[in-house]
Amino acid sequence: MKPYFVSIEEGRRVVHWPRLMSFAAAVFVATALVVEGLWYLAVHSLSTGALVVAVVIAAMIVIRAVARAVSYQEEELEMTIGSG
Repeated sequence: MKPYFVSIEEGRRVVHWPRLMSFAAAVFVATALVVEGLWYLAVHSLSTGALVVAVVIAAMIVIRAVARAVSYQEEELEMTIGSG
């Protein structure tokens, strides 16, 4: 699968950090809205605990995306680009 935030420029792997950080911010906001909205629908009150759950879920998603971007090998990227 092609990585979202990595490309090859001049034979080197380049991580697009501004796009990755924008993605991280969007994930945190969207996750907080969804979890807090579901909690409000269920209990009819806002909760700090729901926000903590949202932050944990968002952190797992963002950490996975950052780890994939940083650890992607050039050979894998070339094989992925070559096969598509």
